[in-house]
Amino acid sequence: MPGLSPALFEQIEGGTLDAAVMSEPRHIHNGLNWLPFYEEELVLLASPEVVEDDPFLILEKMPYLRHTRQSAVGMMAEEWLAKNNIRVHDLMEMGSLENLPSMVAQGLGVAIGPNIYVPDPSFEQLRKISLGPSALRRTLGILTRSDCSKLKLLEPLLAQIKLTIADSEGQTKL
Repeated sequence: MPGLSPALFEQIEGGTLDAAVMSEPRHIHNGLNWLPFYEEELVLLASPEVVEDDPFLILEKMPYLRHTRQSAVGMMAEEWLAKNNIRVHDLMEMGSLENLPSMVAQGLGVAIGPNIYVPDPSFEQLRKISLGPSALRRTLGILTRSDCSKLKLLEPLLAQIKLTIADSEGQTKL
């Protein structure tokens, strides 16, 4: 079931879902089990036509494609923008992180998003500009309830995810 991390968290907590692959929640209480598997840096995503390297200048000049503020990545981007006193020129707010790269690739604007390690083709062509020393990182993992009866079933999934990541490390990084 697709969904934003906060909504998935609520469904895990309430027992509606057994497990979710998601961004690390801000608070994980004793009744939950967090199994991290990868960490991604948040970067400024820009089309290849953007030649500037300073993320502050780019964000001041270019239209901003925002990932929804209800998502983990959206909240992290908001925090970074506020911390650095950056005012953006919002063009649109997207509910899907997967749609941002195609919008950026079409030259509609720039976005803050994760530097996805195993990207799709539209993401590969984008410029990934570091947000500097204050850049944030998101951790991906699997969240379950501590009393999840299906935890043993998740072990092979987690092992396969880690194997896929390890296999990809031999390829050229973005």
